[in-house]
Amino acid sequence: MRRSLSYAVLVGLLATGLGGCLRPLYGQQENGGLAVQEGLAGVKVELDGQRLAHYLRNELEFSLRGGDPDPAATRYRLTVNASSRTDAAIVERLTGQAESGYMTLTARYVLYPIDNPKTKLTEGDARVLVSYDRFQQRFVTIRAARDAEIQGAKQLAEQIRTRVASYLVTAR
Repeated sequence: MRRSLSYAVLVGLLATGLGGCLRPLYGQQENGGLAVQEGLAGVKVELDGQRLAHYLRNELEFSLRGGDPDPAATRYRLTVNASSRTDAAIVERLTGQAESGYMTLTARYVLYPIDNPKTKLTEGDARVLVSYDRFQQRFVTIRAARDAEIQGAKQLAEQIRTRVASYLVTAR
């Protein structure tokens, strides 16, 4: 009984001491700094590539700026290189036909300040694995793969947005 009471007191003291170390990601900034949402609104997205890059650019612009294609106060430039790979996950043994497939979507991102394009503020990799069903009809399978690609682009955009936001809140 005495030991559990001392553990409870220790945990309470640790929680009290560490309570000031945490701050919410989207909370208001002290010292007159920019709120994270204002910082995210100032990010210009640059992507090269085909269909996946198109989906990813749309998702990033919407999640960062609410869909505004040209931010008024651009502070940062985000470059993203995205790629995808498709593999068959389950193959029927008798016919040799793939019954399901999966896509591995990867994105390498780098955040630069707009005034100094050689300085990297933060960089990283995001990876998503998305599965989809394959059918006998070719066009149905193509549409299922495209839907999986769109879903994966949304997940990649969410990962990148969260990582950029966490950088912006800690960089101030």
